[in-house]
Amino acid sequence: GAAGKNGLDQVSTLPSYSGMKLWLKADAGVVKDASGKVSSWLDQSGNGNNVSQATNVNQPTWQNSIVNGRPVIHLNGSNQILTGVTTDAFKPANITVMAVYRMTGTGTYPRIITQPYRDGSAGWITPWATWLLTAGRNNATNPDFWINSSNGNASTSSSTATQGSFAILSCSYDGNNNKLYLNGQLQATTSTTGPLSYGPAGTFYVGGSPSVEYLNGDIAEIFIYDRALSDLERQAVEAYVAAKYALPLVQSAPVITTQPESISTTTGQSATFTVVATGMPTPTYQWQKSGVAISGATNATFTIPVVVAGDAGTYSVVVTNAAGVVTSANADLLIDVPPNITTQPVSTVVGTGQSASFTVGATGAPTLTYQWHKNGISISGATNSTFTIPVAANVDAAAYSVVVA
Repeated sequence: GAAGKNGLDQVSTLPSYSGMKLWLKADAGVVKDASGKVSSWLDQSGNGNNVSQATNVNQPTWQNSIVNGRPVIHLNGSNQILTGVTTDAFKPANITVMAVYRMTGTGTYPRIITQPYRDGSAGWITPWATWLLTAGRNNATNPDFWINSSNGNASTSSSTATQGSFAILSCSYDGNNNKLYLNGQLQATTSTTGPLSYGPAGTFYVGGSPSVEYLNGDIAEIFIYDRALSDLERQAVEAYVAAKYALPLVQSAPVITTQPESISTTTGQSATFTVVATGMPTPTYQWQKSGVAISGATNATFTIPVVVAGDAGTYSVVVTNAAGVVTSANADLLIDVPPNITTQPVSTVVGTGQSASFTVGATGAPTLTYQWHKNGISISGATNSTFTIPVAANVDAAAYSVVVA
């Protein structure tokens, strides 16, 4: 993509990652009347997880040109809500929920999107939800992500208020940790274990819960995945919406999460070094050999298609973005050269009581090993390039040879 005015990576299309279950966006799939009242909001993920509202007074309003010239779904905070059907395919064990939203008024739990545990009045018996993304909690304006797993619940809140401004909210649960990011920056992590725990509720809601906890504000886009996205995947989706809605992302210096590893290979084979790093904006890469930049080696993966002897050496990669720079650990390329005997051992004649030595000269890589034999039988401890009999006796008379590997 091209660089946008916030200096971060700008992408024109949503990256395609596995596990998407819901994609609602106000610029597609909105069924509305002439006044903008929304009766249906159609899922763009291809899974048919549409949301709708048949009652006119409870229908939110589609409003055009609200954020970076793009539309939103506006909810009044008192009685407007959209409802979807919770199918078995919409019950992931782990989850990522992301939203572009603006909160314009407070509420007890102004819900952006939620999956209740139970339907109706029974929904207020703990646990009241399987997962719940709110724009605030207890009349605050700090977003919160609440999940209920098989081993308990965990609530993660942002320390940053968002009322009045559009924000990018990214939340995930991976079976161990519940994380909440605001505008690309990690706000908090809480822990519980086990898969998400679902109750008998057959519906999910956008913009509130029945009769209570409505969102007073706007929703531009919502994503749900049936797994916790990796940091790189999450950042790519955040970069997409940041570009689309001209929203700022908090910059973070690169962090290498997987270092390149040393490789041992032979000439004629290929060799590939890989690094995994996070950071916002997305980092750039420059591979080096012995500290010298390699021309064109500017991806997270560096491949030598056909290894030659001169490629042996120490490799590293410098990872950079606007917030900082970090250099990886060194990784060696070791080229295996088959053993080649350059000097054969020579027969020797000595008298009893004298010493006798046999020596072999050989080249090869990695470091060669040696095993001397007497009449074809390995000699214990004779594992150097030179084998010496300190005091020869008649029984030592024999044929000696060495295996070099």
